[in-house]
Amino acid sequence: MKIATLGSCQAMALNWYIHQLLPDSECKWVSPEIFHFWGNKPQYTSTKSMWQSQANHNIFNTDEGIDYIKSSDYIIYQKIKPSTSTLFNYEKIESYAKPSARLVSLTYIHYNKETSDPLQGMVEREELLSPDIRISKLISEHPNRENFKFNAKGTHCNSVVFLEILREICRKFNWDFFNDEQYIQIKEKYYPFGENP
Repeated sequence: MKIATLGSCQAMALNWYIHQLLPDSECKWVSPEIFHFWGNKPQYTSTKSMWQSQANHNIFNTDEGIDYIKSSDYIIYQKIKPSTSTLFNYEKIESYAKPSARLVSLTYIHYNKETSDPLQGMVEREELLSPDIRISKLISEHPNRENFKFNAKGTHCNSVVFLEILREICRKFNWDFFNDEQYIQIKEKYYPFGENP
């Protein structure tokens, strides 16, 4: 099974969680061209960085990334607008997918603590882009919402958020999810942004 994830550093982190769930599958994060400059930075390419083993599963080359997406069985992508990315926007991603590929889209996570409704910006983006997984809804309706932690900018989250997004992806693709013991083991790695990002 070949899996592609695409989007920001959030999608890069999500790729690591998918790899933990499906270690025998080929699973790579594809960088949109807007983040290709990360490929020149050791903090994204070294296994000694906070990205650890994920650094071995990143594609920073446009042609290689497009070819990888075209050959993938599953594509998990953050919906990027055409005005933001010429080659990796959601319209292009959908056109690259082979007919048998299964796709799931989500949006960029931004939990804005500086507003009265921290989810409002995400809700507006989700209304505009209509992703398959609405992370704002996942956060607002989750029974353990108090365990969801975000950094000051609201763009980096803790392992619980990633695990719950992955649970939703598993529902969409009919994949088995971690059992309770595995969930705790993965959660307590606090990958990659820490327990309290």
